[in-house]
Amino acid sequence: MDKSLIKEGKEIIGSNDIEGLQNFYKELKELNCDYKPNYQHIFHQLFLHACLKENKEIIIYLMGLYFEIFDEVSQIGLKHLFVHGKYLIKKNYQLNQWYDKNIIPLVK
Repeated sequence: MDKSLIKEGKEIIGSNDIEGLQNFYKELKELNCDYKPNYQHIFHQLFLHACLKENKEIIIYLMGLYFEIFDEVSQIGLKHLFVHGKYLIKKNYQLNQWYDKNIIPLVK
């Protein structure tokens, strides 16, 4: 199930649909089934995809979710993700500089 959720989230990110991603996370939070999705894994995959697509608005939105929905232990476990994200956007110098000044300090 996580694979299909990740695929859906990546498609939303690929189409630069911030409202669609907000609805995706709202529906994910309200998902009523016996299976509990691995939220950290889904977030991890979608954040890296947003960095790969160099989508600043979605990166900002996902950073807000990082602080909103994850407890301290989960945040520590996901910390390495943000350094990896920086290297995925290294081709876009301006976005890389913005990321370095605005995202990296938030997780130090």
